[in-house]
Amino acid sequence: MKRYVIFLALLNVFNALTQEEQHFCAEKYTVHGKVPLEKYLSVQQEQKANLYDVTGYFLDLNMTNQSSDISGTAHIYGKTVGDLDSLILELHENFSISMLNVNGTAAGYNRYGTVLAVAVNAIGVTEFDLEVTYSGTAPPISSNPAGVSGVYNQMVSAMNDKITFTISTPFYAHQWFPVKQILRDKADSSRVHLTVPAVCKAASNGVLENNVDLGNGSTRYEWFNSHPIGYNLIFAAVAPFQEYLGQAFPAQLGGAPVEIRSYLYGTGTTLTNMQAQCDLIPDFMELFSDLYGLYPFADQRYGMMAAPFGGGMEHQTMPTIGTWEKKITAHELSHMWWGDKVGFSSFSDIWLSEGMATYSEYLMLQNLYPSEATPVLLGWHSNVKTGVAGSVYHVDTFNLYRIYDSRLSYRKGASILHTLRGMINEDAVFFQALHDYYNTFQDSIASSADFIQRVETTTGLDLTEFADQWLYGQGYPKYAIRWNDLGNNLLIEISHTASYPSVTPTFTNFIEVQFQRAAGTDTIVRFNITSNSDQFLIPAIGQVTGVAAIDPNNWIINNNGTITYDTEFTVGLSDLTDEQLKIIPNPTEGVVYLISPYEQVLKINVIDPGGKEVMEMDKVTGQIDLSGLCSGTYFIRMSDPDSGFSATRRIVKF
Repeated sequence: MKRYVIFLALLNVFNALTQEEQHFCAEKYTVHGKVPLEKYLSVQQEQKANLYDVTGYFLDLNMTNQSSDISGTAHIYGKTVGDLDSLILELHENFSISMLNVNGTAAGYNRYGTVLAVAVNAIGVTEFDLEVTYSGTAPPISSNPAGVSGVYNQMVSAMNDKITFTISTPFYAHQWFPVKQILRDKADSSRVHLTVPAVCKAASNGVLENNVDLGNGSTRYEWFNSHPIGYNLIFAAVAPFQEYLGQAFPAQLGGAPVEIRSYLYGTGTTLTNMQAQCDLIPDFMELFSDLYGLYPFADQRYGMMAAPFGGGMEHQTMPTIGTWEKKITAHELSHMWWGDKVGFSSFSDIWLSEGMATYSEYLMLQNLYPSEATPVLLGWHSNVKTGVAGSVYHVDTFNLYRIYDSRLSYRKGASILHTLRGMINEDAVFFQALHDYYNTFQDSIASSADFIQRVETTTGLDLTEFADQWLYGQGYPKYAIRWNDLGNNLLIEISHTASYPSVTPTFTNFIEVQFQRAAGTDTIVRFNITSNSDQFLIPAIGQVTGVAAIDPNNWIINNNGTITYDTEFTVGLSDLTDEQLKIIPNPTEGVVYLISPYEQVLKINVIDPGGKEVMEMDKVTGQIDLSGLCSGTYFIRMSDPDSGFSATRRIVKF
């Protein structure tokens, strides 16, 4: 039921760009400007296509590495969800149909360009086997205005021979097999049999069940994938590949291995560079299994397949790789969780695949190559700030360049996941939220709203403002600080302007500030921002000598403005209001702090979810210790009996 990704056609353009300028996974297609997608179904045809579910694909095809010619038979297994006169699917007009049966009987059909309408006249829920025998040559790159194709046949100098491989995403599967190209409909399984020249090997999804020498100079490779799969993740490739084997040992398997079978080519450094990346897979798979849950296809296998293009494409169980570098190796492996096992419901939500996979690069570096992690994160932030317009979530799902915009879908998508991790402020809870999201939507699809709701459920946080500002909003904040010290107390004003205020004028996330103290130890304080200018009084912090950094841990995409020490600055005095009281951090492991701009004693009552008061005290500002309470949600009521003022905050205690 979903998902997408893309490939490269104009490789020479990307060779002129650094990875910091253009994300490698976005190289699946090299496009500039507004390029329309080749999606041919009308609204009415897509509505009719939604009246049946695909349960499986079985492709029994003849292919060669010397051309883009394809012939054979495709079976599309499915069932109607109600009365239906015809099945709607797609097959490129370059392919002629020599036989078409439904449940073994010849059926009538009509072709409207790439659209294929097959008469079924089903009454109620009806299972079917649509069998299509076809042949032809896949359309060349030159026939597509986007400069891409579903089938590539190219010379590879490293092996002095040709390769044929497919890229189905986003809507190019129909250029090599008859298919329902609707992301919401995942097939329950896929079987791909490829008959190829005996000098070649053939790759596809899942497990290689058999390879049969046909005795005529051809070999049939029989691949079977038993897991749900999106149409865009099914692939085929033919070349004189070399197999390279390995094993990974995720802890959840108790010592049992996951087979790693990669299809490579070339000699010398070309081959050894590929092999070196394959040798990293066990460590990466074991890490991601610890962070996200067991590798999703452990009962099958994993591997990488070499192809002459830039970047990678996350074909289920065997990504196609053109750039051999450890961040790409990690990125494409993580797609097995994010994009393959858990799909996304539309191109508008592609960040749930590409943003998650990009953030997985950072997690890999943070855990295995820690000195490299921060420069990569800061590089993303710098790249995001090269523009101000555009949101992570986007409405235009037919602009190929916008869908695979490396600045927004990849780097900003990854960066706001890092912000979310900082908001949660507890790694165990952050990764539990990802586990819960994964477990809820595995083998299916999710939207951005689904993700936000699932994280809210796990963490107890209200992420409405986070989503509005960072996911659906545009731009980023620029912070300025004005501060003054009064003895051991600190007065601080944090203000910010937005880079795209007409869309997102205010960012109400937390921000950390690092203070230098006379005692010699820097202190980092986290502030919850509620407006474009917030004032705080921090009592008994000790003598502060300066502000060392805004956002020292790089949680937020931002620019820094002025930092001003102002001896005339005092926190403004006015009547106490609800918005001026802060309880931080939230969530907490135990200790929280009441921050108030006034020397005013407040009565503090801590109330459990059942309405029982569990703590009572009087405070002006300072520490409230909840460490003796059980984990859960509590309410802290702050009141002034004399004035009748009262305010309540919900706190999550881990």
